[in-house]
Amino acid sequence: MDFITLAFLFATGIVAGVFNSIAGGATFISFPVLMAAGLSPLVANATNFVALLPSNAAAVPAFKDELLGLGRRLYVDLIICALGGAVGVALLLLLGESTFTALVPWLMLVAVIIYALGRQVRSLTERMFSDSGSDILGRILLFFFSIYGGYFGAGLGVILLASFTIAGYTNAHLANAIKNAAGTVIGLVSIVVVAWSGLVNWPYALAMMAGATLGGAFGGSFSKRLSQSVMRGLVITFGLLVSAVYLWRAYGP
Repeated sequence: MDFITLAFLFATGIVAGVFNSIAGGATFISFPVLMAAGLSPLVANATNFVALLPSNAAAVPAFKDELLGLGRRLYVDLIICALGGAVGVALLLLLGESTFTALVPWLMLVAVIIYALGRQVRSLTERMFSDSGSDILGRILLFFFSIYGGYFGAGLGVILLASFTIAGYTNAHLANAIKNAAGTVIGLVSIVVVAWSGLVNWPYALAMMAGATLGGAFGGSFSKRLSQSVMRGLVITFGLLVSAVYLWRAYGP
């Protein structure tokens, strides 16, 4: 571990934080860089949980009044997220390094596709459930999506938005607020478990976390001047390239 590596991770965190605050998709940037820095896929994933936690948590206080106004409904949904996240991270540890490494190329590819189709998914769910949201269906999906979030989590924001829309959160700002709260809960549960397991590389995580926090703050202030479509396009392109590289490594000659 050296200063250059930590500085590079800090700079990567800034870029990831900017992208996350404007268009999402920070994991597509941070996860492969952590692997390139020498971490195994499992340790890179655990370290990434810690590094990107502020990107969700920082957005929650702005919607505190709206979230608290949901009362019992909010607590039920967050408990579901916590349980799903715990199951996901438990699977991560139980299935081990070899299974996760084999799944990484496919997890990345599926996450990129979900991210790329995020607007269409959200629009479709809004049209289907705007008048008659299904609490039960939405919460079932929320539980399974939270398992995915605890296991890997790239593209999680998009599918959480879809599940909350199905559950009847048709106000876009409120759905986004509870999505950030849910992502924070899943992240916290995952961090507690992976930290206890000893998988987190703390110097790398803290260096990237500092950058992501700074990048998120700057990204929020610049978000009105930058094109979200361009930022999303860059995230999708980078994610597809990374997926292709991982698939080549796994199945190429």
